[in-house]
Amino acid sequence: MDLGGRRRRASRDATLAVLRALGAPVDRPSDVPEAIRERRERLWGRPVEPVAVAWDGTAGPVELRLPARPRRASVSVRLELEDGGEVREWRRRIDDLPVPPPAPGGPPFGTRRELDLAAPLPLGYHRLTVDAGGRSSSCLVISAPRSAAAGVPSGAWGVFLPLYALRSRRDWGVGDFTDLSAFLRWVEELGGHVAGTLPLFAAFLRDPVEPSPYSPVSRLFWNELFVDVERVPDLERSAEARRMLRSARTRRVLARLREGPLVEHREVAALKRRVLEVLAREVQGSASPRREALEAFAREQASLDDYARFRAAGERWGVNWRVWPGPSRDGRLEPADVAEDAWRYHRYVQFVADEQLSGVRSSKDGGGLYLDMPLGVHPDGYDVWRERELFAQGVSTGAPPDDFFLGGQDWGFPPPHPDRIREEGYRYPIACLRRAMAHAAALRIDHVMGLHRLYWVPHGFGADQGLYVRHHPDEWQAIVALESHRAGTSVVGEDLGTVPPPVRAAMRRHGLLRSYVLQMEAGPSAPLRPPSPRSLASVNTHDMAPFAAWWRGLDVEERRSRGWLSDAEAAAEMERRVATRTSLLGELGRLGLLAAGEQDGAGVIRACLAFLASSPARVVVANLEDLWGETEPQNRPGVGDEANWRRRSAHALEELPRLSGVADTLTEVGALRRRTRRTTAVRRRDEAARAR
Repeated sequence: MDLGGRRRRASRDATLAVLRALGAPVDRPSDVPEAIRERRERLWGRPVEPVAVAWDGTAGPVELRLPARPRRASVSVRLELEDGGEVREWRRRIDDLPVPPPAPGGPPFGTRRELDLAAPLPLGYHRLTVDAGGRSSSCLVISAPRSAAAGVPSGAWGVFLPLYALRSRRDWGVGDFTDLSAFLRWVEELGGHVAGTLPLFAAFLRDPVEPSPYSPVSRLFWNELFVDVERVPDLERSAEARRMLRSARTRRVLARLREGPLVEHREVAALKRRVLEVLAREVQGSASPRREALEAFAREQASLDDYARFRAAGERWGVNWRVWPGPSRDGRLEPADVAEDAWRYHRYVQFVADEQLSGVRSSKDGGGLYLDMPLGVHPDGYDVWRERELFAQGVSTGAPPDDFFLGGQDWGFPPPHPDRIREEGYRYPIACLRRAMAHAAALRIDHVMGLHRLYWVPHGFGADQGLYVRHHPDEWQAIVALESHRAGTSVVGEDLGTVPPPVRAAMRRHGLLRSYVLQMEAGPSAPLRPPSPRSLASVNTHDMAPFAAWWRGLDVEERRSRGWLSDAEAAAEMERRVATRTSLLGELGRLGLLAAGEQDGAGVIRACLAFLASSPARVVVANLEDLWGETEPQNRPGVGDEANWRRRSAHALEELPRLSGVADTLTEVGALRRRTRRTTAVRRRDEAARAR
């Protein structure tokens, strides 16, 4: 269904292209019935599904698929718990197992039975092996809490700014992990809990530079652009590196990069690399406690050396690994294939980046970083190269047409293959979640609908000709809940736009916070719909016009100038915006949040934040740039704007405490949030008393 409630059907050719990407042997529609029959027969050859879920340790019956006349009369079962400390084994007669209700999909190729795992399971990933009817197969049993961790406390609040945009008097033309730590401390000094930013994963920093944090090289490794070179401990023992830092050339380049309005990724990365390469060579070329710490890190991060070789190979042969020499293209890289200094550099900077990010710690229970998990990875990146079997080829992930993108969207990265990722026991997405949650008080999952289904656009087709491919949402939700529980991380789902009701129902069921965005919710007839208690509320997002631009309708004019709206459509949209503004002013005044006659953007954004802070939303996050009236967005979706993902903040961290309208607005937000927490605590106490 589209935004207008109309059902859209995929074309025949697009459907066949997606089926081929899934591995079906189809060239024409007449091939489909036989391909379905072959798939069902192949699936029937496996006694159990590759994955099962046990919510709160209780698994539903596991379905067994058996030949019509099994060679043996009994089933042997082995359940090995995740920690390896306990193995449960038992045997059951096939005739004693219950028969499940009929399943859709045509007549079975044999007989079906249900296997009960009975005893409660501890939380974790357990391995079930079944020998049934002369055939053996295994199943990953995910024993997960029904709900994700609470993590960040109810009534919490925070501030958002992309890390690359953070300015400070000591930066190198981009925000770094030291700045991020200072940003978090400042938020906490004002009474806040979280500092929010965009994804921090590895990026291409040389030709071609890819600044988008939503198209990373990998979701398992960090972006070394954010390393604070001057805080690396090894600098104290390197005379050569210190000379580089003190050189007139370095200081001259730094001064220029620091003052620029945009992040110059290539130059900043090259400047930092000159120093970090020296430290990498010295640390790895001699015996020392730092060398031992690096090697211990490499042992813990089993794919580090492989990743470092991949990055070094890209510097030798180019980033498109599809044109590398055969063995390297196919995933076999030997030390002789890459320059040792480049390999050494990439493993060292991951060690340093992880060390510095681990040092960004909160002083509050439930406080810390609000990080972001991107939906996909760059098609030329490490994850797709190494894990190519887990990604569907010949298709891209995207989104169907909507009011903003009438032609749909093609985001350019390959989607996960639903079958293969299950057969691998979700190893790769589990590793990605663990990597991010290890440093996050809260984690935003981009395009949370991807846990249920993704829109695939076949290569060679327009973005409006894609179709949805379903996943197994219970299994994805179980992984998210279990990893959230283990890390103590709250999970926020980005559920904006066209989202079917079952997605939000699953979010409620499993404790994922919704995304409430005031600029999307506000309308002429309902300017202030209250956020739900299970939401993270904000005025806007990084993909939207800042509040000052939205308030003045600058985004509508830009869409008209780019041809996305006709003159008539733009006029109608501006008329609706004016009506929304009028309605919003009236409602803010009625609530006592805005003085009579006050209509300027600064007063209205303050009132809007006060409304959110007074709401029952679990977390409220303010966009720092809204507080001084910024009109330029961090990203213009669908536009090749050279400023996308590069624009630096107008003010430095050191200025914020003295900046008019910033600290006082956030102090007011903090006071209102404390009042909300007290009200919530009283309500919960009264509810508990009534329940008794």
